Amino acid sequence: MCSFSIQESTKKKPAMLFGILPVFYLYALLFVITSLLSGCNSQTLQKSSTHFLMDTLIQIDATGKSSVPLEKALNAAFARMREVADKTDRYTASSDCSAVNKAAGIQSVKVSGDLFTLVEYVAAQNHPEVTLTIGPLVDAWSVGKQKAPPDASVIQKAQLLVAASSINSDPVKQTLFLHPKGASLDLGAVAKGYAVDQAADLLARDPNIISALVNGGGNIRVVGQKPDKQPWRVAIKDPRDENALLGVITLSSGQAIATSGDYQRYFEAGGRRFHHILSPTTGHPARGNISVTVVAKSALEADYYSTLLFILPLGDSLRLLQNTPELHAVFVQENRTVFISPGLKDKFAPDSKGGWQYVQK
Repeated sequence: MCSFSIQESTKKKPAMLFGILPVFYLYALLFVITSLLSGCNSQTLQKSSTHFLMDTLIQIDATGKSSVPLEKALNAAFARMREVADKTDRYTASSDCSAVNKAAGIQSVKVSGDLFTLVEYVAAQNHPEVTLTIGPLVDAWSVGKQKAPPDASVIQKAQLLVAASSINSDPVKQTLFLHPKGASLDLGAVAKGYAVDQAADLLARDPNIISALVNGGGNIRVVGQKPDKQPWRVAIKDPRDENALLGVITLSSGQAIATSGDYQRYFEAGGRRFHHILSPTTGHPARGNISVTVVAKSALEADYYSTLLFILPLGDSLRLLQNTPELHAVFVQENRTVFISPGLKDKFAPDSKGGWQYVQK
């Protein structure tokens, strides 16, 4: 379902960031406030469109000077995101991802440029904590469908299969061969961020677009300079209070932001929370962080690294950030401590009402 509205820009709240991975309930809309701030002249129009896509709410706000080009631009952006979804969703029988999984251990499969690009990107990062072959573990846990942890034997079997899985890629033929039989790809850590980038790139190249904000279920990328010359601001949700904020981050033109959190999809059993961000090393949900927000130069990077930094121990994450100056992060720990990386010193405004202890690293 798609809805459009044309209006003169008026001052609004900062965009709300609620996470990077699939959201299955429409009430998540209550956590999302996506907007362009005020200051446009009377000739500037804002058009907003929202779709339910990639298991989450996708909202795009774009600003320009003419209604028809704005509508065409948003339609094109959503069409591109839908194309990415159709190729990368493992649960869609006709997708390239599904075809590769069905052919695991049997034969190679020619795939779209989108899927091939994502496989190559993750391989190039060379962090085993984030692997696209995590499908068997995702199936074993089925977070969102079951209310108790799977048996230890089920986890161990899936974990061994993930560890034994590999992907052979042929860049000339653009084929992927996944093996062994029973292995499966899951692109939950990267597909949404990549789709947001594809939409944002289309809008950035459109001469009719002045500025835009693409929010793919909390994977956000901003385009252009805001008409009112004010900075882009994105609010980070308090991971333990749905009605509160952790703080607000200021973004520059072209930057992206994403959050991985244990509050997006989970169940509780035996007094513990079991969420959907799984460690291939342990076979269980990652522990230590409640949420990790990453600011990067692309939504794909923000998506990938928010997952990686959520899984890694804090010390390893901080060392990675020291060696990757274009990445910035906010870590919310189980002990209610919030660590803020140096690059966000003047970009992150905390909200002191939540009782969190903020530490600048």
